[in-house]
Amino acid sequence: MVGQFSKFARLFSLVVVGSLFVGAVVRADDEGAILNPTTGSTKYTSNNTNPDSTVARLNGKGRQASDKFNLDSGLVVFKVTNDGDSNFVVRLLDRNGKQIETLFNEIGPFNGERAFSIPNAGTCLLDVQSNGKWTAEARQPKATEGKSTPVSLAGHGVQTSPSLQLDKGLAVFKLNHNGESRFKVSLLDQDGRTVGYLVNTLGQFSGSKPLSIDKPGVYFLNVSADGDWSISVE
Repeated sequence: MVGQFSKFARLFSLVVVGSLFVGAVVRADDEGAILNPTTGSTKYTSNNTNPDSTVARLNGKGRQASDKFNLDSGLVVFKVTNDGDSNFVVRLLDRNGKQIETLFNEIGPFNGERAFSIPNAGTCLLDVQSNGKWTAEARQPKATEGKSTPVSLAGHGVQTSPSLQLDKGLAVFKLNHNGESRFKVSLLDQDGRTVGYLVNTLGQFSGSKPLSIDKPGVYFLNVSADGDWSISVE
């Protein structure tokens, strides 16, 4: 009986120590980010979102007007997919059919997301041009805080970053892209308004951009790319 108890105690100790070791090496926050316990920096490999912020999920085939949906004023993030092989254009219209914004203008299969600023709350719909099946999702995250710097982001293609918490003063953005087409990155405030452009170039890129932040708060990045990209903010 004593020998069995000793074996059980040793096994329990190994399990506890192993669990503590794993917890010290890899830890994820609520948004799915991997946190570095030694530097405090954060690397995002995906843009996980709060499902409660989704205000519309739409789908269709070919040229269609979507069902109507309501948007509040402020930030909105649209995520779309398309499996057609021709022009794919998505326009946001108000309830009277007046165009608010051209959300996407692509060719061929596409999967991406982009943030915009909505000036006035109201009923909207999408005018979609496609020759294939498409989906669209609109979400309006109400972020009151974000990831503090230093932070590292990584992704592929057209994406909107998670929320960032930036202080007033100088912020330095280091950017890399390995694609062949347009690489464009803009900084948005918490209402989706563009406050600065970080890069707008073609092909592969590696460089940095200083930017003066006028007021502390929550910010987002809109990234347009056709390859892998990484951005660090200090």
